[in-house]
Amino acid sequence: MPTNIGLQLVEADVNLIKNYLRANIPSALAQVAAVHPTYPVVSVEPPHDYFIYTHAKAYRAPAVFIIPERMDMKKRERGQNHINGETRINVTVVIEDKDAERIYLKAYRYQAALMGLLDQVDLTTDDGKVKIVVVIENAQFSPLYTDAGDPKDPR
Repeated sequence: MPTNIGLQLVEADVNLIKNYLRANIPSALAQVAAVHPTYPVVSVEPPHDYFIYTHAKAYRAPAVFIIPERMDMKKRERGQNHINGETRINVTVVIEDKDAERIYLKAYRYQAALMGLLDQVDLTTDDGKVKIVVVIENAQFSPLYTDAGDPKDPR
């Protein structure tokens, strides 16, 4: 029987990130909001929902999606009791607002909170069997989708 059955791989990585965000993002968002206390007034409430799959249809924004993309097992760097693997995980926050400027500002503030929380953080499972170091490589912004009464919107 193979000895690697039962390894904690991507599932442990995703759960570590999800649990860490759930516990720490409210205070990180509060710190980011404190940097911009007066103008413009933008709410950055903690996420309502966390998902580990892409096709969630019923969610309340803000919602966090933690989606693994790939895992590189780095077989040459494998030790006797560990795997030095690299997992690419996309962490996305879906936000909503009726005002175009506020939605951009929310995106910037969530990005600042996520960057502050996740970049270079060490996370370990309670049993100590899985340890990950999160490294943020880039941030991408999706197009703005709005149907609100933004006076600058030509529609």
